[in-house]
Amino acid sequence: MPELLNHVVPEGLAVVILLLILSASMSTLAALVLISSSSVSKDIVAGFVRRDISDRALTRLMRIMSTFFVFLSVALAYLNIDSIVAILGISWGAIGSFFLGPFVWGLFSKRVTRWGALFSAAGGLATCLVLYAQGMPSPQAGTIGMLASLALPPLVTHLGPGPEPPS
Repeated sequence: MPELLNHVVPEGLAVVILLLILSASMSTLAALVLISSSSVSKDIVAGFVRRDISDRALTRLMRIMSTFFVFLSVALAYLNIDSIVAILGISWGAIGSFFLGPFVWGLFSKRVTRWGALFSAAGGLATCLVLYAQGMPSPQAGTIGMLASLALPPLVTHLGPGPEPPS
């Protein structure tokens, strides 16, 4: 247990703090399991594999996938893989690099085109992954990828074709 909880915080408050941390972790795990099982069941199976699947079969598949993802989480926790932290670091950097530029420019500018957003997403992600592959730590690679993602939309919009007329 951390030094602060052992020596400074009263025992009753330490228990409450640890329970809050545990409940936040369990809530996050529950959300991830539900999202993952729903994505596999509804988006992949019902969307592409078996479009005519019944609601009852889809519910059963979601329960099976939820069980699978819980057991997968337990197995990964028991394996105590150190690379999980590195995977999380690069994945969050890559997600931020892909979405930050198009999201921010889409919120605050009406002049950014579809091509600006696409090049921003692809360029930010490529920047992040190339820097990480060359040995840069994931936080720095993700930050530079996000900056590239923010810089590309106005540049591509200015150099590319004009905005498409609304349909």
